[in-house]
Amino acid sequence: MKKYRFVIHVGYPKAASTSLQDALLDSSVLLEQNGFLYPSSLISKGSSKHEEIFRLVRLNKVDKALALLKIELDSAKDVHTVFLSTESIVNQLYNIDSSLWVRLFDGIKRFGSLEIVVIHREINGFLTSYYKQAVVNQPSSLVEFYGTSLTQADFSKLAVVRKLTNLDGVIETLKYVSNAPVKVFDYQQSVVNDVISWLTNGHFSVDTPKLSNVSLQPEEVELIRQINAATPSVSERNTWLHVLSHCCPLGSRTALTLADRANEADLQQLDAGWLLTVLPAQNPELGVNNNKLLSLSKKAYEWLSQYQRDCRLNQSLQYEDSSLMPLKTMDSVELERCVVKKIEQVVTASSNVSLGEKLFTAKKIELAPFAPVSFTGWGSWEQDPLNNRSWQWRLNWLSFLSYLLAYHQQSNNDEILTFGKEAITSWLSTYLETDTEYPFEFIWHDHATALRAEQLVLFSYYCRDNAPEWTTQNAAFLTYLEQALVVHAEWLAKDSFYSEHTNHGLEQARVLLLLGTVFEGKQAEEWQQIAIQRISCELQFAFTNEGVHVENSPAYHIFVFKVFLGIIKDYSNDVLGDLASQFSQFSAKALNFITHILRPDGLLPPIGDTEQLPTSDAYKEMFGSTNEYQHFLYALSQGKQGIKPKQLNVVYPKSGYAVFRDCWPERDQYKQAFHAIAKVGCSSRYHHQQDEGHVSVYAGGEDWLIDSGLYNYINKDPIRKYMRGRQGHNVPLISNASYGKDFEHRLAAWKVADYSEREVLPHIAMQLEVLQPVVQNRHVCFSSVDKVLVIEDLFVSEDNQPRNFTLQWHIPKNKTVTVNGNQVTVTSTSGQEMIIDVDGPEPNNISVAKGVKEDKVFSCISYKANHYEPSQVIKVTYEDYAELAVKTRFSFEHVLPSFGLDGKDNSVASSAQGLTSNNIINYLYDQLRREKPLVVVTCGAEDATIGIAKALRENGIGCLVILENSEERAENVKKSLKENYLQSWVEWRTGDLTPWEGDNVIASPPQQNTCWFPVELLEDLEAVDFVWIASSFEKGSDLSCYLALPALLERLSTQAQLWVNGMSAPTEEEFCKQWASRHGFEFEYVSRKNGLGVLSRS
Repeated sequence: MKKYRFVIHVGYPKAASTSLQDALLDSSVLLEQNGFLYPSSLISKGSSKHEEIFRLVRLNKVDKALALLKIELDSAKDVHTVFLSTESIVNQLYNIDSSLWVRLFDGIKRFGSLEIVVIHREINGFLTSYYKQAVVNQPSSLVEFYGTSLTQADFSKLAVVRKLTNLDGVIETLKYVSNAPVKVFDYQQSVVNDVISWLTNGHFSVDTPKLSNVSLQPEEVELIRQINAATPSVSERNTWLHVLSHCCPLGSRTALTLADRANEADLQQLDAGWLLTVLPAQNPELGVNNNKLLSLSKKAYEWLSQYQRDCRLNQSLQYEDSSLMPLKTMDSVELERCVVKKIEQVVTASSNVSLGEKLFTAKKIELAPFAPVSFTGWGSWEQDPLNNRSWQWRLNWLSFLSYLLAYHQQSNNDEILTFGKEAITSWLSTYLETDTEYPFEFIWHDHATALRAEQLVLFSYYCRDNAPEWTTQNAAFLTYLEQALVVHAEWLAKDSFYSEHTNHGLEQARVLLLLGTVFEGKQAEEWQQIAIQRISCELQFAFTNEGVHVENSPAYHIFVFKVFLGIIKDYSNDVLGDLASQFSQFSAKALNFITHILRPDGLLPPIGDTEQLPTSDAYKEMFGSTNEYQHFLYALSQGKQGIKPKQLNVVYPKSGYAVFRDCWPERDQYKQAFHAIAKVGCSSRYHHQQDEGHVSVYAGGEDWLIDSGLYNYINKDPIRKYMRGRQGHNVPLISNASYGKDFEHRLAAWKVADYSEREVLPHIAMQLEVLQPVVQNRHVCFSSVDKVLVIEDLFVSEDNQPRNFTLQWHIPKNKTVTVNGNQVTVTSTSGQEMIIDVDGPEPNNISVAKGVKEDKVFSCISYKANHYEPSQVIKVTYEDYAELAVKTRFSFEHVLPSFGLDGKDNSVASSAQGLTSNNIINYLYDQLRREKPLVVVTCGAEDATIGIAKALRENGIGCLVILENSEERAENVKKSLKENYLQSWVEWRTGDLTPWEGDNVIASPPQQNTCWFPVELLEDLEAVDFVWIASSFEKGSDLSCYLALPALLERLSTQAQLWVNGMSAPTEEEFCKQWASRHGFEFEYVSRKNGLGVLSRS
């Protein structure tokens, strides 16, 4: 890949930045001809600086900035040097998380070398100029002192201002985040030419440009400062600036831009008399001439008074654009699903009605799922009463409009629509003419912009269809609203605004398709085409070929799946083209993932950014006739509806999930089942958490191993940090090991090395290299027979350095934890127990931590957004190991009921004494009920024999032949058979064991010590389907029982299975494997705990 020299001018602000940027942009063609590129892709419209860099960094979209840059580099010819310039980097250096700056600069260095340029101004001149900018700039939640009402003396005392005036500190910070050299130029008349000459090695120079930002006069700044102190809203402030622009030069590009945002209606509302109350002698450090200040305020008063007298009162909200794109009428066929049905859904939702009533009558705004907040009037769009970004997001996409429409539908009170109109007008008049440089995040937020446009479409059509008189009276407003929709569509259509390959980008494309459908005209058709192309692209990216969404969260899998489903249902094939065909290629798999990921209690697991809540059925219309839907319905209804899925366990090796169950239970016992989820790794940056290798377990109607959940999207919140970090998951903590700075490393640092989806002993083996330089191999295996989950971990330090390893197992708060040596007992309030056994080196410590103490988070879980509760974490610590192997067994024998694989209660163990566990007997019974063998042979009589006979009776077909050499055992079993009325299903064949005369199949012990039943006992046996070799069989030698394998080989059916119970010595297992290999069988363990192995024809 070609390497470039990158030079980034980062500031200072108010130090010839605009002059430099204008000169570079004006000369960009000539510069590029000489190999110097001043990229256009990151420059906002009407600007000359690369402000898009800062915007995308602020929005945590560094990758998008780099992608846009790469596109331009790929198209440039003969370029060797790239120059970027935005003073926002220094200006916001201490307001943006340093990791984002690191990501930006590291990403740029992938293209080549990097140098940083700083233009520094002497402290007093900088401070005064910077103060003027702070007074003039629009108030911002990002920079707390923008729009300040502080005097210059108080302003200079702010901590961030003191940092910026410390040049050495700024340079050290820049060096830290960029790991690049920093070149400092002093601010002087020739500085622009100096920088360009240095950049081009003296080969190129410019005439010193005229300053493009003429400084504001002290009196102008002081008047604006007093306006800031007296003005409650952004729109009113802009209107005052508009007044000043007619009375003085107002030599600031920013001030003039803000002044242009005022409208006639707001000018009419200003109190001109306030200008006569302006106070002199308030800001001496600024150098204000008091007479000039009072003269300016009087001049502004006279202009505003005259203007208000001359303007017509009804001029507000009037737009004379005769070429405005018309909306289609409500009865248009294209709008039946995407508008008419949507409005019907909105206004008939009972929750919307109650929320609308609460807002309109009780003046409480409740943006579900958040708590209600007192409503004080429209205008405070940047407020944050709950200290939560998601609440601000919901407010600014006007989500409450749906509540008002629903309440109006019920009450038929047109004042409700007027109330909604006031909200819309307030937002649009404040922000419609701003752009993405506006500092508050959610004004032109990618997702909020799309959802706001959709709300405005529904409001407009609802009014036209349901309130004709109100519509006539408010025609000018609705015309204004249509123009606002066009503005929104233009934003959504921009490539630079589109958040590609995210759920936000999908929502942007969906709403752009809506806008292209509701409007008439060629422009609308172009919007449709752009939207369809993007939706197709998102469809290809959003899901793996296994049908799993890539954003690392079951909740977002469902959300995005439903978005695509809604698009397919809302638009005709004439509009969608082949999108429906694309969708059908993965949709069944996507629905199947939901089926398996749903817990037995019907809730979603809190993995990634997922709340532990139920989901809904949005799939019947499209998938109702399919098996996948019937399986989903069974899981959703907890066995009450639908068809029981056939597949028990599922692994998604490319998507990074595994789900293990013990059964699909019947409805009465559905919640009691076992359900384990392994999360292997992340598939994209969005909604990821540091949960590589995490395992969650639900069993017996309650949680045992838990994840942390979502909580909120405030990344600085310590609870959110905990829940996204490794501390919040059942993954190990490793000293002196860390994630790489480049997130792309995480996407490739995990893989599924091996897995099995079989009903017995499903497993997944994962290799994780996310914490460099340590490689972790984690193997997770579940035995439904033994009711045991085994997690084996192997850690290898590639640098051979010793480290500390801490295994973490998070459990709910209502469990009691008892530590006894290397065994931990976890007891629930119901008395159920999970037993944890740790096998490996002796741990240095096993401890339990709980909840949150002051600022330290030990263990907690969020079941629902914005709420959390304490939980517990069991920590198993090993110190100073370069390599470590640990096996952790989680036993649920005292938790799980005796279900068969069919989900029914198959407790068939008899009272007869024997060596076979109840779990084995129940599993054996279940297998025979499913396989329905005709001829079954058991070598030895024991309690398992009763279970076999019961299975044959339930099947209504088959015969059990029992070979036994002990009269005492035979009599005990015969008694149980009689008690259970099973004699008619059993044929007894007894006889003493005699020396084996067949082939020498056992090398050790010697052949003469092995004995077997007389051959005449077997003479008429044919097509044996199932053989049970009992652990109670009286052996002539250690391996005599295994003579059943050669003795019955020629009498087996083509589908025969041989079950060997009670294996304990390694030689027994080895013999079975060797014999199976020679005779075309496969051997596998069903239960290591009980020594049960199965041989079946391969």
